[in-house]
Amino acid sequence: MSGEINGVLCTVKSGTNASPVAILGQGTMSIEHVGDPILIDNKSSGEWQQALDGGSTTKAKNITVEFDYNDDPEFQTLIAAAEAKTSGDYVADMSGYYYEGTFIPSITSETANKNEIVKITITFTSNGVITRGVPTP
Repeated sequence: MSGEINGVLCTVKSGTNASPVAILGQGTMSIEHVGDPILIDNKSSGEWQQALDGGSTTKAKNITVEFDYNDDPEFQTLIAAAEAKTSGDYVADMSGYYYEGTFIPSITSETANKNEIVKITITFTSNGVITRGVPTP
């Protein structure tokens, strides 16, 4: 197989990929793709389910990033937005493979293990259309 992408720390930026405003932080990331097929079965379907081709329930992307807590002013701005659940334009960039759009950040957990850096997990819930970009070879 060719063209694989190795995992890297995700960089979260405010703004758009073409015009980023600030780097807010880096961390490990996971993405939940939300949207189930729309079932359209009825009595004529018999026992088998049928789904609408190309259709799905409400689509969403939930991007969860675990950051190392720090006192950088840009990161603190993100924390304030997450505490207030204020929507904004964000980019989650994995070295050119990215998602961008309007998201609502929220703090989902904070971890303070003995002798380790404090971790804070923020979930960015999509609020509208999300664009996926891929690096050019």
